Amino acid sequence: MQHRWAIRVGAVSALGVLVIGGLFGLLWIHRGTQSSAATASIDPRLILVQHNSTIWGRLGSALPARMDLWPSLPGINRLQVAPPSNGRPQPREIEVAARMLGMAMVPTVGRLKLVQGSYVGKLNLPMFGRYRLTVCAPHDRWLHGSVTANVPLPPLGN
Repeated sequence: MQHRWAIRVGAVSALGVLVIGGLFGLLWIHRGTQSSAATASIDPRLILVQHNSTIWGRLGSALPARMDLWPSLPGINRLQVAPPSNGRPQPREIEVAARMLGMAMVPTVGRLKLVQGSYVGKLNLPMFGRYRLTVCAPHDRWLHGSVTANVPLPPLGN
């Protein structure tokens, strides 16, 4: 009788080990499929790269002005406006309004401060597209004007 009881205990124990081992095996296989999907590589052509965009335009005084936009991606961008020196005193601050062409969006406004002959500040550009940048300096008609700027979606590489 003790012999049969030992065989039953052994059989139940072996069955339990097989069931638990099978469950761990299934979990192991399932974990392997998830990790291989998570480590799939991304096509490098789909990664947006920060780049500088140079915009040339003329302000109200017909002075050529260079504007540099970084990183030229949707979101907060650093804008630098470098008007040529015309011998006149420059205001300490200018305002730049960006209005997206063809869209009914509220313009975003950035204040740029004079730093070593150029105006530097931040401007939020909410999406890729064409913008009308309007520069305005209080009490200075020489620094008024509008320029069209492109923030294009970068082309896919080969």
